[in-house]
Amino acid sequence: MRCTDHYQFDSPGIMKVDDKDLVSDEALWALYHRWCKYFKVERSHEEMIRRFDRFKTVVQKAHDKKNSNDSFGTGINSLADRFHSEFACKLGWDDLPSSRYCPA
Repeated sequence: MRCTDHYQFDSPGIMKVDDKDLVSDEALWALYHRWCKYFKVERSHEEMIRRFDRFKTVVQKAHDKKNSNDSFGTGINSLADRFHSEFACKLGWDDLPSSRYCPA
């Protein structure tokens, strides 16, 4: 699959994630809207729905890392709703070379 590089990967900053952001899907959806505004990401409603599960996974991993007292995992960045195939595209690959590069 050939891709085109039309995504921005260079927005600076980290957005904090609090316990209250994970209490429900509604709270996560509100966080997703705040994330879009914070990083100036424009998504249609349909695109946000398509990316929401990916966003939830990344937020949960960041939150788990934060709760493990690991200073590296303190929030989410501008890439929080990106799929692995988008990273492959950014790196110039047609697709990820192996599933081992795609953590669950």
